[in-house]
Amino acid sequence: MKKIIFLFVVNLFVMNGLLAQTREAKPYIEEPKQQQEGDTLDMVQVKAKFPGGEAWQIKFLKDNLKYPDSALKKGIEGSVFIRFVVDKDGSIIKKTIKVIKSVDIELDAEAVRLVNMSPNWTPALQNERPTKQRIRVPVKFKIAK
Repeated sequence: MKKIIFLFVVNLFVMNGLLAQTREAKPYIEEPKQQQEGDTLDMVQVKAKFPGGEAWQIKFLKDNLKYPDSALKKGIEGSVFIRFVVDKDGSIIKKTIKVIKSVDIELDAEAVRLVNMSPNWTPALQNERPTKQRIRVPVKFKIAK
């Protein structure tokens, strides 16, 4: 019985010590950094938009998409995901266009071509000021049957 009481008392002191340490320790919370001139943001207050909205973006893709012949013959389908940056003036920064999910080299090239020919977007806003925003867009390739 003495061993049990002794262990209980020791555990109680140890637990009180740990609780005291956790009460004193302040959690680490990283302060949001101030936006620097030229920063590219993933999260913004008002997102960059294709002119006319998502419906017009889909129409633009459908009207301008040219399914590569060899991919069509092979029956290759899928969604190519493209990432790029919309600049403060709404233009797409060409050197930032990257395939982040590939389906086929020819479908990837067609998706990049479509993004390259995209009209200027409405720029993103942060603190009511235009800012660069990183965008991710899927370009879907589906063979009509």
